[in-house]
Amino acid sequence: MLSQARARSLCQLLTHGISCLPVAFPTFAEDDDDKIVGGYTCAEHSVPYQVSLNVAGSHVCGGSLISSQWVLSAAHCYRPAPCRTRKIPCPRRLLWQ
Repeated sequence: MLSQARARSLCQLLTHGISCLPVAFPTFAEDDDDKIVGGYTCAEHSVPYQVSLNVAGSHVCGGSLISSQWVLSAAHCYRPAPCRTRKIPCPRRLLWQ
């Protein structure tokens, strides 16, 4: 069991530590859209091997065409459904131009 003096010291230490948190951790910009460090916005259709993985018409992840039939993406893009259940429609006119 802590003595009253030690409990008070611990409380002061924790209170001081909590008051320093904004200084100890980095602050993030209000605009949280820049997820890629050093990245930049590309013009539409300027990167023909990049695909958008959509669910119900909304972008959820990106991927890269690695052949005429395969898209490589991060594992978290396919959860909770198994990979084998995903079909990614690609207009043939854009493939391998």
